[in-house]
Amino acid sequence: MQLRWVLLAAGESKRLGQPKQLLKSQDGNPLVLTQAKRLIKTHLPVSVVTGAKADEVVLALGPLKDQLDILHNENWHQGQGSSVLKAIQAYPTDCLGFVLVDQYRLTTQWANDFAATWRKEPTTPLVTRYGQNDNDWGVPVIVPPGFTSALNDSKKGLKPLLKTASHNSFLGEFAVFDIDTPEDLECFCRYNIS
Repeated sequence: MQLRWVLLAAGESKRLGQPKQLLKSQDGNPLVLTQAKRLIKTHLPVSVVTGAKADEVVLALGPLKDQLDILHNENWHQGQGSSVLKAIQAYPTDCLGFVLVDQYRLTTQWANDFAATWRKEPTTPLVTRYGQNDNDWGVPVIVPPGFTSALNDSKKGLKPLLKTASHNSFLGEFAVFDIDTPEDLECFCRYNIS
């Protein structure tokens, strides 16, 4: 089965007040470019879903544009589920590994380990467990194509489907660190200078 990473970078970042995709990361590049580089280094296909600020996000991805598929989600204002649906429709036969652009502590090594764990049971969704509690989980996730077809009538994203389905989990404590609020941005900035 073909695994494809899907970097979700379509949001408006309303609570943050500025586009998180374009924040400068530790390497001095826009966050969306840094995250795309990390995923490309896994040697798997990578797609980026854009929406709000699409032109600026695509421009930020410029150095990698030949190594990425870029999907524009014209319905980005309907929420993250619409970006997930866009990817499912674009790649109906691929297993899709969804990653949030603002999970800034993601590493290439973790992504490789996550994919290797999924390969042991490729027909079962794999979610990221944020700590020792098995009920505390979310994105990144990898889902097989048959599973994602159930989302065609939903704009709520994958979590409601994953809650009712059998899935495996893989520890990824980094994933709780994202950038949704000004307080999260302060943590990101401190992380960037450490």
